Amino acid sequence: MAIIIIITIYLNIIMKKEKNRRKLNEEASAIRKLLLEINQQHESINAALKRIKEFSSSRSAFFADTDGEDHCYIKPALQNKLLTGDDRKYFIGELFRYAANINSEKLTMGFMQIIPNKHLLKTNPELYKFLKKHGIEDVSFAILAEHNNHVSVLGTINPRKKAVARKLIEDVAICFSIAMYNKKHLNKTELAATTDAFTGALNRVAYKKDIMVFDEEKPSDFSCIYIDVNELHLRNNKYGHAAGDEMLIYIANSLKEVFFGHHIYRMGGDEFLVFIANVPHEKISGEIELFMGHLKPKGYNVAIGTSFRSQNTDCEEMVREAEIRMYEAKAEYYQNKENTSVAKEADNYTQIKTGIREIDTMISVLKEHYNGIYKVSLNTNTAHRILMPSYLGYKEDEDNFLNLIKKYINDLVHPDSRRAIMSFINYDSMKRQLAEGKVPSITYKKVNGDNVTLSVYSLVEDTSDVNDTLWVFARD
Repeated sequence: MAIIIIITIYLNIIMKKEKNRRKLNEEASAIRKLLLEINQQHESINAALKRIKEFSSSRSAFFADTDGEDHCYIKPALQNKLLTGDDRKYFIGELFRYAANINSEKLTMGFMQIIPNKHLLKTNPELYKFLKKHGIEDVSFAILAEHNNHVSVLGTINPRKKAVARKLIEDVAICFSIAMYNKKHLNKTELAATTDAFTGALNRVAYKKDIMVFDEEKPSDFSCIYIDVNELHLRNNKYGHAAGDEMLIYIANSLKEVFFGHHIYRMGGDEFLVFIANVPHEKISGEIELFMGHLKPKGYNVAIGTSFRSQNTDCEEMVREAEIRMYEAKAEYYQNKENTSVAKEADNYTQIKTGIREIDTMISVLKEHYNGIYKVSLNTNTAHRILMPSYLGYKEDEDNFLNLIKKYINDLVHPDSRRAIMSFINYDSMKRQLAEGKVPSITYKKVNGDNVTLSVYSLVEDTSDVNDTLWVFARD
């Protein structure tokens, strides 16, 4: 009978241990599952810490690492005991100081328990007093130290089930650290993928994601602002690309300052876009004026187009509308600049004098029908203005005619025509056509809607020498 009783007791002990072990494994598995969802659900961190806290009957559970991660779950009724501010920094700093005792060239995990006893009073009286002051009788935590000096700690404060707390923490500590590392790595990757590295604004990847969200949520009082920088290419060529870069960064920073808290994107080289939700349209006008005021001291200028909906229905439609208005503003800017320049230089433009009165008179009359006439050397890439010298507005670049034309294309040619005309101004292709007796020609559209035909004529009859040409920009 005694033997049966002993066996029964033994079996009960074994079964109880097995039951506890099974519960521990189930809890560890549940926590690992939560950790796998950290990337999708930030609240999984707190959920995992809550399970550790409750399973070990602790006051709170915490995780921190030397990268700045710091998470804690405490029973709501004990929120007044939560360590915050300088107290929190001191506590975590002390844990890292103890963790520094682990020194290895590979990933190492250790377990430590800090109790405010006589030994602690003797070795670290400041920490002893701190723990007593905050009612902390036991800090049980796992330490993970990696070869790259990255350290993380996972633990509990005042666990009533000390043995259970230790086993569970040791079971999930590595998984917890890996999950947190993956979360941080993914966040950095996503940030890099959705941010323009040059200006710090959001990029087109973020734009594509966000318009899907806006179209689904349909926020009220929704505005789209499309911004295009005027004369960036002129600044690049006149003062160097560093000046152009400075211009873009300054404009991006001004947008961030004025439209702080809203979605600001760099759509391309010199184009920016802003989405603003839940702000009345009349207030947006004031903020645009404020933004333009930021640019005046630097002498920068932008073309701006806007669209507004009291209830957002289609982001891409709003962007197209704002973009059209931006091009209208851009065309008006350059038209005003052209008119000002023509009026200023009307008396001193250069006109070829043939010596034949009838021809000279004809050229003077015909200039009203042309956007410009230039004599261009394809060999030296230099130009001589014949008519409308101020039209392009880049007088200083006549010793590099290709630069002149490229800036003209970027500033005044409609985006739909830019690629075609850039291909057209290839000197080698032009020489081959002229040598074959052809007249290279292309019709393109300007940002103000005008159509222009550019024709290139050879100024010599000898097709073996086609370097001297006449470029005629004629209004259609």
